[in-house]
Amino acid sequence: MSRFRFRLEAVRKLRQRAEEDRAGDLAEAMSDAGDAKHAQERVEEMERAGREHLKRLNGGVAQMKSVQVMLEQLEHHHDEAREKSKEAEAAVRDRQAAFVNAVTERRAIERLKDRREKTWRQDEMRREQKTLDE
Repeated sequence: MSRFRFRLEAVRKLRQRAEEDRAGDLAEAMSDAGDAKHAQERVEEMERAGREHLKRLNGGVAQMKSVQVMLEQLEHHHDEAREKSKEAEAAVRDRQAAFVNAVTERRAIERLKDRREKTWRQDEMRREQKTLDE
């Protein structure tokens, strides 16, 4: 009995490698998105704390003005953090789509391999039966 040989094995391996690469890209994007979300939450918390501090101030105008300037800076940082978080989430969606596509392509070639191997086995069994019958 000869051994089954899938002629597209090199293509199957390339697709498998591409899937692994896309999985790594997705994991990295998810990590980046988590970091961006965490940074956004930290800025939001600092902004809330600054607003609470401003409400509790009984001091002079200069002190209130400096807290107000700080809050304006925090608001700017919050906008930047929110934008980075949105971009990171979009990157996750893009990488997720690329990963799903890579999985689909690998599965397609795996199914082809399985069908060809099944056909090969059936042909081998027929040849063996024919040999036995002779």
